[in-house]
Formats: sequence, C-alpha cells, structure tokens
Amino acid sequence: METEIEKIQRIMGKKESNNSSGFLMPFGKFAGRDLSDIRTSYLHWTLQQELDQELIEAIESELERRE
Repeated sequence: METEIEKIQRIMGKKESNNSSGFLMPFGKFAGRDLSDIRTSYLHWTLQQELDQELIEAIESELERRE
C-alpha cells in the first residue's frame, strides 16, 4: 500500500528509486507513474498506439534498460 508521502512524490514526479526512468506516463491507467513502475507488457502495448516521439523514446529506453 502506498503511503501519503509516496503518493505525493509519485504525483509530483519525484521518486527515490535508482530504477527511476525519470519519465512519467502521461495518460491511461498508469498516468502519473514512472515508466520503471509499469509492467513490460503494458509498455509494449503502449508503443503500438499513436504517441509523442518523446514518450516513444522514453519507453524504448526503459525497455532496453530491462533487458
């Protein structure tokens, strides 16, 4: 369960983890979540949608980091 402080940090885009991608998902059910916190299958699905180039690059970078 997420604490209030963690929730505020997530909403504000601040993260204490070294695994942080530094990029927050701007839409969908994971809106406001760091890409590093989103399951791989959802990131792959997201790449099939019409996206902003910056988001595509951030997702591809996160998926490469996971490999």
